[in-house]
Amino acid sequence: MTSPSESSVKHPNVAGQFYSANSTELSKNIKDYMSKANVQSLPEDVDVIIAPHAGYVYSGQVAAYSFKAVSQKKYQTIVILAPSHFYSFDGISVWQKGSFQTPLGKVNVDEDFTQQLLDAHDKVIYEPKAFEKEHSLEVEIPFLQEIYADFKIVPVVMGYPSY
Repeated sequence: MTSPSESSVKHPNVAGQFYSANSTELSKNIKDYMSKANVQSLPEDVDVIIAPHAGYVYSGQVAAYSFKAVSQKKYQTIVILAPSHFYSFDGISVWQKGSFQTPLGKVNVDEDFTQQLLDAHDKVIYEPKAFEKEHSLEVEIPFLQEIYADFKIVPVVMGYPSY
């Protein structure tokens, strides 16, 4: 895969606010949270986690438990479902192409997977406004970067979540 162009890079909204904008400090914070998360070995594979999306000072330790529970399993593609806090819309928005930038580097979007989602239903759209200020998806990515070396993401923001 070729490198995504700078225009398709989603830059962070809350680096320096919800978590450190300094890569060394951010990495250290996450490693500290993960080392304190005492997760028992699980009887079966975990394919879904629920993690908080507040600032790391409030939620980092709790998030570490979720991420540690899946840290031994290998994933090629990780779907991140997140609520929309700032932009109301009907349906879900999928970031189509490129990558998401954090202080720890860029994570590529699985463009084949996102296209399949976009083709699957008319309520699945690409609405860039859903990502402009949103933090809920972004704060999960540095944890993933600390535990996985080679993976892609499918960033999904839900407009009006419902069953």
